[in-house]
Amino acid sequence: MARKGKGFHLAVAYNTHQPQAAHSTTQFGGCSTSAFNKVSHRVRSSGDDSSGRWAWNRLQGRTQGVGQRNLVVISAYRPNPPNDRHQTMWFQHKAHFSHTNRDAEPREAFIKDLSTAINT
Repeated sequence: MARKGKGFHLAVAYNTHQPQAAHSTTQFGGCSTSAFNKVSHRVRSSGDDSSGRWAWNRLQGRTQGVGQRNLVVISAYRPNPPNDRHQTMWFQHKAHFSHTNRDAEPREAFIKDLSTAINT
């Protein structure tokens, strides 16, 4: 989810695959990245991974010589190892992977998926 206003740009990531538990007002995980004031007008695109693991802003740089340079700012949250609390981000992702028939450990999947996103 991205929000834009005068002097700011915000990209927010949270888990959209699993509805919040009916008995809880808390959903663990999520992150955001923001750009303010003189930097905010350089944001050209933003996004997230829809699982609450990372959010990003792509900023347009100044033209240097032949081409233009861009900077991608990523804020990321890697799931902590599992514990006895079953609403943690690790359990959310494990449940999502199970539902989508993906045999993956959430912490390892984070590294693989973020690497893939960066390289595409």
